[in-house]
Amino acid sequence: MSINGIGPALASLHSAQSLAAGAAHSVATQPEQLPDALIQLNQAQLQTQLAAKVIQTSDQMTKSLIDMIA
Repeated sequence: MSINGIGPALASLHSAQSLAAGAAHSVATQPEQLPDALIQLNQAQLQTQLAAKVIQTSDQMTKSLIDMIA
């Protein structure tokens, strides 16, 4: 994992947001789509958790590099 992982993590967050929005729209317009929407929401949650972990790890690595330089 590198500090450059933040860019893909942010893209993953955007994708998760799109999945969640799509799921909400599906259920609002076609309630019978609830099972598929729940799957999309689960995927969005997993993407969000992974992105958060990548960002957290990148932050820790950045702090370690700063400490090494200081």
